[in-house]
Amino acid sequence: MAHFMSTGDGDSNSNNNAAAVDADPNRPSTKFVHKLYRMVCDPDYQHLICWNTNGTSVVVTHFDEFAKEVLGKHFKHSNFSSFIRQLNMYGFYKVNKTPRGHRNAVDTQVWEFSHPKFLRNRPDLLDDIRRKALDSEHARVEARDLQYSVSVGQMHLRAQVDEMHFRLDECLETNMSLRGALTFPSPVPWHPPGKNRRG
Repeated sequence: MAHFMSTGDGDSNSNNNAAAVDADPNRPSTKFVHKLYRMVCDPDYQHLICWNTNGTSVVVTHFDEFAKEVLGKHFKHSNFSSFIRQLNMYGFYKVNKTPRGHRNAVDTQVWEFSHPKFLRNRPDLLDDIRRKALDSEHARVEARDLQYSVSVGQMHLRAQVDEMHFRLDECLETNMSLRGALTFPSPVPWHPPGKNRRG
């Protein structure tokens, strides 16, 4: 990972800029972006997250360790997938279409993300990075998921109603059988009165 890390005055300036970001009380609420900048500038994490050689993108490696050691200290979670979703929501895009490294050794893969305004030594641009509004495609997906949930709920209700109808039919059949037995008792031989019965 040494070839990704910035050295010399660049690191010093990055650390000073990160401190300046922390010291600004009037910055807008773009906490994720500012936390990301502090993370990538922190010398303690350079083996896990750092700038690329040109300072134009963020490089993350050993993401299992990164999630535990870095994300857990800066966010309320240690979920790498959630971190990636946050990057996407703020307009970052993946530079390497397929993560570098051995496919069979997932934790050794290298992930690289970039944003036009997320640059080394340019903390003044951070507040211009905004969370993307809910786009129409996302809205369609949410609507489709909601429709699916409603359909599943309706299927369950129909199944319950069918079960109730089945049990009701069984009860009605049992009731009819009982009523039939009471209404039509077994016939008893009838003998006219006054006549002697023969033995």
